[in-house]
Amino acid sequence: MAQTPISGNEFILSRFTYDDFPLASYLTLGTLANEDWNTQAIDDAASAQVFKFDSDQGSTLNASGTNTGSDTKGSDSGGVIVNSAFSGTQVTGRWLYKWSDTTKSSSRNINWAYTGGTASTADDFSYKLMEMSSTSYGGGKGTYQESDSIDFANTAHRISRPLGSTLQKFTTSFYRAITSSSSCPPMASS
Repeated sequence: MAQTPISGNEFILSRFTYDDFPLASYLTLGTLANEDWNTQAIDDAASAQVFKFDSDQGSTLNASGTNTGSDTKGSDSGGVIVNSAFSGTQVTGRWLYKWSDTTKSSSRNINWAYTGGTASTADDFSYKLMEMSSTSYGGGKGTYQESDSIDFANTAHRISRPLGSTLQKFTTSFYRAITSSSSCPPMASS
């Protein structure tokens, strides 16, 4: 097991990704990566990861992830909690992906608030995302179901899309053709 040191700054810049979130261009961590964070050793080959970072400015970032199983059956789950004392960033999130030969399911729940750490509210926002999807197939047929909910507000925009649900039935050959490029289940789209 090779241990690699990583600082909280490096973790935020390289591993705290959210570019696949709906409305990602409106989201920011502010100056969180500029704070002075501790370093810890990680093992990227380990099936379970726990990250605990603290900054000299009083912020905390805790993240965990577990990946078990194989390409044919397994799960990938994790969570993150960010409490910024300096940049006004608060994030909590959980996600779970499960897969087998005949089923796939995914869910993620994200709550994100940003106040910028200043008196100005021009760049403040609140963001809540909940997504769930499931797929089952066998005997040449299958079903795909998804539901999602998003709430976003800043000084210029307010978007609220209530929990919706979609159910699709398909032939197994069609499903394999549209998902052959990814081992992860399809996520609800924005």
